[in-house]
Amino acid sequence: DIVHNLILSRLPTVDQPLAKAAAHHFNSPGKMLRATMAMRGARVLNVNLPAATRWAAAVEVLHNASLVHDDICDGDKLRREHQAVWAKFGRNAALTLGDWLIALSFEFAAEAAEIARAPRLLRILAQHMSRTTAGEAMEFEFDSGLNWKSYLTIAADKTAPLLTAPLQGIAVISGDQNAEET
Repeated sequence: DIVHNLILSRLPTVDQPLAKAAAHHFNSPGKMLRATMAMRGARVLNVNLPAATRWAAAVEVLHNASLVHDDICDGDKLRREHQAVWAKFGRNAALTLGDWLIALSFEFAAEAAEIARAPRLLRILAQHMSRTTAGEAMEFEFDSGLNWKSYLTIAADKTAPLLTAPLQGIAVISGDQNAEET
């Protein structure tokens, strides 16, 4: 897959910090649903392939950063049937990898924005990241007496932004002036 290969090509190399943790995490990439959504949208809208590929990578890498961080927060020891990064390499390595992946996602988004001449992509990615992070933070503010409505709000804020971002970015790349955060 073009997006997965792009991501792998940008991970830290063997002689760099976080190389083992990053390789471990991306050894099992999951479904790559967000990247697939972006690339299918790009085909339908006939948008620039290099820009679309970088946008797809930006959203997919940001999603993966959120997974690495979420595993730490929830204490989940498994991710995709393998040890979670924090369980294998420690919390500090996992936290740092998650932060590094966030930086990489913005690097990909900046490249997509430059290619497509669509600087709004950076703002869109930041907004989606902010909402996802707020959803995660809400989870910590509620005790075990969480009601169903609050649970649905938290779940939506943790999940929905990074499911809408792939297509919103592709719409922006295609020139849609109305593709704003909703």
